Amino acid sequence: MVSIYRRLNNNEFTVLEATGIFKKLPQLRKINLSNNKITDIEEGVFEGAAAVNELLLTSNRLENVRHKMLTGLESLKTLMLRSNRISCVSNDSFTGLSSVRLLSLYDNQITTVAPGAFDTLHSLSTL
Repeated sequence: MVSIYRRLNNNEFTVLEATGIFKKLPQLRKINLSNNKITDIEEGVFEGAAAVNELLLTSNRLENVRHKMLTGLESLKTLMLRSNRISCVSNDSFTGLSSVRLLSLYDNQITTVAPGAFDTLHSLSTL
């Protein structure tokens, strides 16, 4: 099996729209969307990306991680959200991401972490 890595970093993306693009890349393992200007990720963007185990969203402009924003990433092990503008982590932010082992929220503006925010991250070893 060939592993595919998509480098989409250092662009001017602002919104990730649910176009179904990842359904066409079933062997995709890593997505790098770092150093863009992403403020929003539509629900359904990552449908078809079930094999992706690493998602890099470092250095964007995300202000929150909404419920279902990351739906479709069942195999995700590494989620890098460092250096965004995230201020609140709700108790459903990471629902469905039970395989995540490494979650980076460093260098955000987090003021609120809801009780149970990380309860669904059953494999989490590094925060």
